[in-house]
Amino acid sequence: MNGTFEPKSKTEYDRFKAIAEAKKLKAAQNRAQEKLKMERRRLESLKCPGAETAMNPLIAELINSVNLSQVMNSNDLKTLKIKETVVNFTKILNKRKVDISMLRSLSFRGIPSDVKALRPLCWKILLGYLPRETSKWEETMKENLSTYEGLQKMLIVIPDMQNEENNNPNFINDHPLSIAKKSLWNQYFFDNVIWQEIEKDIRRTRTDM
Repeated sequence: MNGTFEPKSKTEYDRFKAIAEAKKLKAAQNRAQEKLKMERRRLESLKCPGAETAMNPLIAELINSVNLSQVMNSNDLKTLKIKETVVNFTKILNKRKVDISMLRSLSFRGIPSDVKALRPLCWKILLGYLPRETSKWEETMKENLSTYEGLQKMLIVIPDMQNEENNNPNFINDHPLSIAKKSLWNQYFFDNVIWQEIEKDIRRTRTDM
């Protein structure tokens, strides 16, 4: 006898084998559960930068957002995974100068839609709308808004029904049913078709609005 179990029949052998496999499975399950607990503790310990340390009001607004608060305080494992990604994004964004390579790499894996203000902000930086220097964001936003409002006044045609003298002085017989090329109304309805398409894109891409 060498101390090992020697089954006397095939039935006893099968029973012994089943017990051994069950013990092995149980041990594997215990290891997986322990690993899951450790991962959960790690994710729960993650924290975003505080709003008081934000480099500018845009980042402070992001950190203080209701959506971010819901993600950070969740105990759901799936949401905790999202939490890790969100924390990584806020750490990249809350710098004096955003590391574009890191932001691009992290964005390539997906920008969570759970925090509505996050995706639009990342895209503004990646597309060059906002500079890498976070201290310049407010000034840039104001300048871009001023430029947009100027273009809006210059390009968007809105016929004035109350004061017709404000409309095209060179086209006297202008009215909503006119199909003449010079008609303000014709231009207005044509532009509206385009604006409707633009609005669809904005609603799809600007989830923070």
